[in-house]
Amino acid sequence: FLDGTTCNPKCGRFKFANTTTRECNKCDSNCKACSGSATACTACYDDMYLDGSLCTAECPAGKFPDSQSNPNRCRLCPENCETCGSPKECFSCRTGLVLHKGKCLAKCLPTWYADQAGVCQRCESPCSTCVGNGTNCTACESPKVLVDGACKDSCPMGQYNTRQRVCHPCPEGCLSCTSAATCSACEAPL
Repeated sequence: FLDGTTCNPKCGRFKFANTTTRECNKCDSNCKACSGSATACTACYDDMYLDGSLCTAECPAGKFPDSQSNPNRCRLCPENCETCGSPKECFSCRTGLVLHKGKCLAKCLPTWYADQAGVCQRCESPCSTCVGNGTNCTACESPKVLVDGACKDSCPMGQYNTRQRVCHPCPEGCLSCTSAATCSACEAPL
């Protein structure tokens, strides 16, 4: 290959062998080394990362910069991660998924809820399950009962406790009740 004014079996640094012209051509300015064409990078400068055959300052979504590899490379994030810092830790998830302790899941585990950013947070005691925030309970730790999204010691007057420890209104005309069909005290007539 013609390299300047000298014929060589292979091209020098920062150049590639153009098999069509049988000349050594310069690699693109982003490439530390290239092969086959000026933009088909095989190595990048220290502040850049190799993503396929391109050198880039930042890795695209779904990939993370791996400075431990030689050359520095953009590596794929774990499955379903939008952004990550390593092959084992997600920072954010693809749409429709939630982030739980560095992993992307379809939904948060029991006793956890997804915040507005889609990150799973633990429900606050005495909630055993919650939605939207840590204190908007959907179920309570025993022996508490659920009253309008909050955990209480007992149901208020005019409500009864179900087997699921959820307070429901008594039937119309009942002052107190033990079920939807059983009054234990009636309201005074008007």
